[in-house]
Order: sequence, then structure tokens, then C-alpha cells
Amino acid sequence: MLTGVILIGLLQVIVPVVLIGGAVISAIFGVFTSPNPDFGAPALHDGYVYYTTKALVNGEDTEADTPRSLVRVPLDRDGAPEVVAEVGSEYSEPKLVAADGAIHLIETDRVTTVRDGASSVTELEDGIPYKHWALVHEGRPAVVSLDHSYNDDADTVDLQTWDGSRWNVVWTALSEVPVDADEVRAVAIGSVVHVFVSGYDEPIVHAEFTAGGLSPWKPTKIVADDWTVVAQGSAPIVLQLDDRDETTKLVAWRESTGWRSFFSDSVEASDVGAVSLSE
Repeated sequence: MLTGVILIGLLQVIVPVVLIGGAVISAIFGVFTSPNPDFGAPALHDGYVYYTTKALVNGEDTEADTPRSLVRVPLDRDGAPEVVAEVGSEYSEPKLVAADGAIHLIETDRVTTVRDGASSVTELEDGIPYKHWALVHEGRPAVVSLDHSYNDDADTVDLQTWDGSRWNVVWTALSEVPVDADEVRAVAIGSVVHVFVSGYDEPIVHAEFTAGGLSPWKPTKIVADDWTVVAQGSAPIVLQLDDRDETTKLVAWRESTGWRSFFSDSVEASDVGAVSLSE
């Protein structure tokens, strides 16, 4: 009987991630043939996967200031990519969030909001730190940023929300122990924002960020180049593209008595070459 209870519990955790993750991956991989995808945080909204693309010149990437498009594709049915709006330039790699009935493309110095196919851009004099991640917090577009001060060798972690015209600091905390921050990811679950940071060839570390402050950083024992975080129920999940022995797998890690892999699925190397879960 205990075995049956454990099995049911595992299925409740694994099946939603497999179904949703598989659908998103299939939708994304299925359309990434042309043009060239280049996104940090695709957004799900009204049954569509939204992402950004940059133009190719003679079939190849270019360093020129080429236009960028916001594109969407149906999540649950076959359909061709549809350009929703022209946004930004090749040099910008916006992070996308769906909130308040719109898609928000977040960059360090501006926010582009696309609603019903029409886009509006707000340029910012005081932007957000380069190392940040976009998420939804209490129904609003938000970012978690990590800014290192070399004067006192300390990290400041901020949670800011977008009110339509500016970023407003909701929480701020000083990390007692600075971390080697190459990439930052975050996801909100209830009243807690889970922040993940990876360094160069260092394990990803995790901290809980609340109105009361930032918890100590704890290692996850996960070392990854291409990764992101999502919420599954009351737990954060780390999704990783793992390349080893000429094979590539999508691996999902969940914390129980430690960070453990609970789902892994093989993906084509050519598909991985076309998409990255990192910034």
C-alpha cells in the first residue's frame, strides 16, 4: 500500500512537468527551423508560446543591428510561427513575461509591452542591473537582480515590479556571502521568490527571497550551462540541457532530501543547437 501511495505521489509530480514540458519543447523545437531563435525566457499566454527571433543575413548570424521580432506559435496544435510585432534590435535579448493580459519584453534599459498586437516602448534612464531574471510576482511583471559592489565585496539582491512606467523596488537584501554570479534565474511561488545563481563551472546555488530578507545560499550540486527554473506546485524545478558523451538530454531536478534528477528525456542534438535555455 505504501508503495502505491509513493507511486501516486511521484506521478502527480512528474506527469504535469512531462506533459507541459513536452508540449512546450515540441512547440518550440518544431518551429525553430527559420528564422533564428534567440530567447532567454519564452512566455506562455492564451495557448501560445511567445519568443523572439533575430534576422539572418544570407542564412547566417550577423553582428549588424538587425531587427528582432516577437513571434508566437500555438502550444496545443500544429501551426506556423506568426510574427506579432517588431521589437528591439539584434543587440538586445529581452526576457519575456506574460502578465496583465499582455506580453512584456524586459531589457536592462527599456520595457516593451505588446497588447493585442500593438507595442509600446518605455525607455529608462535608470535601468536594471545586467544580471537579472524576469518573472511574474503577484500578477505583475517583475525582475530579480543581483548587483555586486566591489567596494565592500557584497551582493545586493532586489525584487522590482513594473507599474507600466517604471521599476519599483519591492524587496531588497544584502547577501551575507557573495556568490560567483554568471547567470541568475528566479521563480515566484506564493510569497517566496526562489533565486538561483550559477558561477563559471560552479554548482548552482539557491536562496529563498521574502519580505523578511534573503536566506543563506545553498548548493544544489547541479553544474549546467543551459538551464532555467520553473514552478511545479509548491516546488521550484531546475530544467537543464545536459550534453555528455555526444548525447543531449533535458533533465529536471527537484529538491527533496537534496537536489535530485526526477525526469530526463533525450532530445535531438540538432534541436539543442537551435535553442538555449540560458540567456
